Amino acid sequence: MRALTIAAMLGFVGCGIQSAESALDGGMGHGSDAGVDAPATSTGAGESILDAADAKVPVYVALGSAPTNTAPSDALGWDLRIARTMIATNSGTSGGGGAGVIATSAKSIDEPITCPTAGFAVDAMLPIPGPPGSGEYSGNPALAEWFNYDPATHTVTSKGIVYCVRTANGKYGAIRIRNYTGGKMTVQWRYQPSGSPVL
Repeated sequence: MRALTIAAMLGFVGCGIQSAESALDGGMGHGSDAGVDAPATSTGAGESILDAADAKVPVYVALGSAPTNTAPSDALGWDLRIARTMIATNSGTSGGGGAGVIATSAKSIDEPITCPTAGFAVDAMLPIPGPPGSGEYSGNPALAEWFNYDPATHTVTSKGIVYCVRTANGKYGAIRIRNYTGGKMTVQWRYQPSGSPVL
């Protein structure tokens, strides 16, 4: 599968999502709107920075399309919903899609990955990260394990887990959260639009 430039499918500045390549060139987008990168139409792999700092304004990600802070009108129009460290998939308590994730043994997003076709975790009500009694949110239990939290320094550190992603409409991809600082999440990703689980 052909690799894309960094400013690929998840590169979208206007809705709080900025591709790394756009950040390097000063954040100027290539689309018709100022500050917005045109979404890539081809497929492959890349790395993007998503501004998920506001828990009340989540980022909706549909692999293969530009992310948005507006809930898509199409019930299958999103695969992942990200609000700070909390990540949901379009499944279970979060949506009516067939999305889900499963952790892999891969150490890198770049190595050969064949996703399973069953066994994906779907969404349920989970405790909000924080002290007991913080409440609940609808999210994916597998993705709730992506980070370690240090209460002494209040820092979030990614475990570097590579997850296979089943999209809302049954296609496959993979993500690895590389970093999280100040509400900005650096996500490495791959996407296979053909429906094959071989990435």
